[in-house]
Amino acid sequence: QQPQQQQQQQQTAATAALSKVHNGDYFTSQSVPSIFIIGDSWTTEKRTNSDRIKDKTNLVIRPHHVKFRLANDGMHRADQPFEFVFLKNLSRGGLTFQKALNDQRALTRWAVDVPALSIVHLGGCDIAYTDISRGNVKKNFRDAVDNFLTQWPILAKEHTQNIREFNRRIKKHKWLLCNVPDWGANSEIENISAKEYRVARNKAHNVLKRNQKRWFESHKAFICFPLISSPERINIHLTPVSQADFIEQLFKASSKIICESCQTSDTYDKQWHRDLLIDTPCKRTTHGHSGPGAGHLGKSNIVIQ
Repeated sequence: QQPQQQQQQQQTAATAALSKVHNGDYFTSQSVPSIFIIGDSWTTEKRTNSDRIKDKTNLVIRPHHVKFRLANDGMHRADQPFEFVFLKNLSRGGLTFQKALNDQRALTRWAVDVPALSIVHLGGCDIAYTDISRGNVKKNFRDAVDNFLTQWPILAKEHTQNIREFNRRIKKHKWLLCNVPDWGANSEIENISAKEYRVARNKAHNVLKRNQKRWFESHKAFICFPLISSPERINIHLTPVSQADFIEQLFKASSKIICESCQTSDTYDKQWHRDLLIDTPCKRTTHGHSGPGAGHLGKSNIVIQ
């Protein structure tokens, strides 16, 4: 009966702590990690519907897990494995790398709760509406990504009042860079033909592949190329079925990256990065570790009161 009572106390404490997080008290040692999406119209809230999302903001990352620091008795804290994180979306149609850096509201939201991972789905509108597709596309695209990864944390830091906590979290932060979206051979794009877009997109992809190791070592950035078999489109966007496949692959990769058991080391592991989208069992599951936190949130719907 004592273990059961202890678990009930932990659940009560977890609910109270999560309420604090929802009410804006983000910078506490009891915070649950979060994932932010920074992207264009392909990754807006409307297009990121998934069975993994509960109560609009909770992303289930099962079978993977993160650690939730829980106060047991006021004297010490125990790390509980939780199978969900908060999901927050900063995407909007037409967003480019520079427009994102100029978005003060987005920078503020990100700075308030420095996430464990930021998914970046940009580049398409850069190719279509900026000078990236003119001249040396590879150099222009590489410079745009370099500038974004470097400047975003610097600009975001100007929007926080808790520098110490910001610095602590930014050390653990990771990026997930997505491939430039395929808008289709017959898509209607202003300023650029479908063929010109496709050529520039292929060059941008070469940049992502060739700089994978460099960006991981300098910014802890991962590269993700979701593979959708026979994608169907409505103009430049995917149909709901193809979009669901695309989003599921992003969430799978994200879950693996932030998992406490499956995280790669600080040294670049080419094979680990190649297998990012491959279904592999969580090391915690493989080793038989379940943990009390996974029990009450992993086997039931997530409810935050």
